[in-house]
Amino acid sequence: MSKTIEKEEQDKVREGMKIEDTMVVDADIHLSPNHPDNIRAMADHMESPYDRMLSPDNPWISSMTNSGWLKTYGGHKDMEVDAVTSTDPIEDVVMDEYGVDVALLNSFGFPDKSPHTEYDLERMRGFNRMMLDQYLDDNDDIYGHMHLAAREPHKAAEEIDRHGDEDKFVGCYFQVGLEYQMYSPPGDPEWDIMYEAMEDNDLVPTYHISEMNYTAPLRGLETFMGVHNLCCPWSVEWTLTSLMEHGTFEKFPDLDFAFLEGGIGWIPFMIARLNREVAQFRHEVPLLEKQAEEYIKDQCYFGTQPVGEFMNDQHMVHMLQSIGADSLMYTTDYPHHDFDHPNAIDKLLRKAFDATGREKVLNGNALDVYGIDA
Repeated sequence: MSKTIEKEEQDKVREGMKIEDTMVVDADIHLSPNHPDNIRAMADHMESPYDRMLSPDNPWISSMTNSGWLKTYGGHKDMEVDAVTSTDPIEDVVMDEYGVDVALLNSFGFPDKSPHTEYDLERMRGFNRMMLDQYLDDNDDIYGHMHLAAREPHKAAEEIDRHGDEDKFVGCYFQVGLEYQMYSPPGDPEWDIMYEAMEDNDLVPTYHISEMNYTAPLRGLETFMGVHNLCCPWSVEWTLTSLMEHGTFEKFPDLDFAFLEGGIGWIPFMIARLNREVAQFRHEVPLLEKQAEEYIKDQCYFGTQPVGEFMNDQHMVHMLQSIGADSLMYTTDYPHHDFDHPNAIDKLLRKAFDATGREKVLNGNALDVYGIDA
């Protein structure tokens, strides 16, 4: 199929698919992290000499084009259907065409990817300055996640406090499960200083899957399909397990925790699995006062994308119902190739939940969790 025909078909899909009868909050929209325009903009907000290290001409940066991770495996799709280098495509496509009313913006995590600690810390600071200046400050219905370098928890906590009074930052973003991660698992007690700062500043720890490539659990898989199939659930399962085993939910009962781009099929399995494991090995998790399922239901929220597809829609409905409307937030993952259109998700929500439950997923949970007054 030619790119022209493909673009025409995308336009037809977009036409007439706007949700008209309810507010829609999209909790997972990405800017294009490796686009030269965003790279230059971020460098402009970084201090010398580290600004010179971040350049579109840097071989590491230039190797990760917007076609990106997918095509490194020989795939035939671009990773992104649009380049997000300003709020224009978010407003024109996601909001005007898809019917999203409030957008929560992030990226792929810039920090924690380089062996150079001070460089990564300055990238953290530069990204957050750039996000505020270029994407958030002048856009009433667009909010964002602060990006943090978890490799240096004390420095990350300082960054949280630095921007804690910024109303447009509603969460703190971590890309989890990286093969070359420079940080301990998210439940490790060394993260507690960050959770304390988030609790003090009413910010939500938000965990997003990573491009795991050749990390040990996926080693040997030979296609993008194979890696992508497992990296989504594995990243968030790893994170949730770490939070549970270290008693993070019990230590920070006032925090809500958000998980993005893991889909939802893994959630019922993990609830049942953790219930069993926690009960069997109670002596290993002395901080926990409740069943694993209670912590998950009380404090965890899950983005719907990528929602998964059964041949029988009713099976998808049963899965949604087993998780419950109180725990789900609608997400597109725009502009990535596998984004979920709100109209497609809404068809399932109308079958699975009553009007109140549907509204919780489409807007209520995200507004409440992230403290957005819209």
